[in-house]
Amino acid sequence: MTKNFTILIADRNRNIRKLLQRELAAVGYLVQLVNNGRDVLTMMDVEPPDLLILDLEMPYLDGFEILEKLYHKKPLIPVIVHSLSICHENHPVIQKIAAFVEKDGNSVNSLKLMIAKVLREYYPHKFKETFRTMGIR
Repeated sequence: MTKNFTILIADRNRNIRKLLQRELAAVGYLVQLVNNGRDVLTMMDVEPPDLLILDLEMPYLDGFEILEKLYHKKPLIPVIVHSLSICHENHPVIQKIAAFVEKDGNSVNSLKLMIAKVLREYYPHKFKETFRTMGIR
């Protein structure tokens, strides 16, 4: 494929990062991994992805601090928060994210569906070209 989407996975848990990398790469995404908040911001400056999957509980800078800093950058990158608890859903910065997927036993499948939905919404032309080659409509 010539027009892959790049997804940055930011999660403190190595096993979750590797699982998501394997699952998303298997369907054709280019996947980058980071394990702390400082590296998220560095990646956004150096090589911004098409989509960020963010755990709220990150070392150095938590997910809320990361989101606050990202919302001041242009262009805005869509963010899917993938976290254990939805108790922060009323936090003002959470109101600006593209989606929230709670970590549970089915979250990988839910996350894959949400990724496709968000990419379709944010990148309609690129989505059509890329996913036609992947066999997804």
